[in-house]
Amino acid sequence: MFGVKLPFPIEVVMTGWFENYSEAEIRFHRQFAHKRLEGEWFDLSQTDLEGLGRQLGRAT
Repeated sequence: MFGVKLPFPIEVVMTGWFENYSEAEIRFHRQFAHKRLEGEWFDLSQTDLEGLGRQLGRAT
């Protein structure tokens, strides 16, 4: 999936398709700025993921 080796396991719990992915990325980065760990990594709770799933129009 990624071209780098991570020092910890990750789990992909949701994916999405967007007409304008850069606009969506900016929106989500702003929405979860307070949850940012570093770079593209965020510490999202189950509640955050459920809300994100509702925004994307799908169940988590």
